[in-house]
Amino acid sequence: MRGFVTDKRIEGDETDSYVLEIDNLVIYVKKSIYSKYQVGDGIEIHLLRNYYNLLLFESKIESMDLK
Repeated sequence: MRGFVTDKRIEGDETDSYVLEIDNLVIYVKKSIYSKYQVGDGIEIHLLRNYYNLLLFESKIESMDLK
C-alpha cells in the first residue's frame, strides 16, 4: 500500500504506543519508525492484515511528499 501520513500520535499512560495514520488506516509502529515520518510524508507499507495489521515493511517515498 502507498499513501500519505495523515496523522501521528502517541497513545498510552504507562507505556507509550506510537501510531501513524496512513490515509484512513491506523498502524501501531516502533518509536524509530514513528520518528522517521512527519504528517504529509509519502510512505509505502506492507502489512499482515490478519494479524492486527502487523507492519512487515515500510519505506519513505521522497517523491510523494505533500510539503
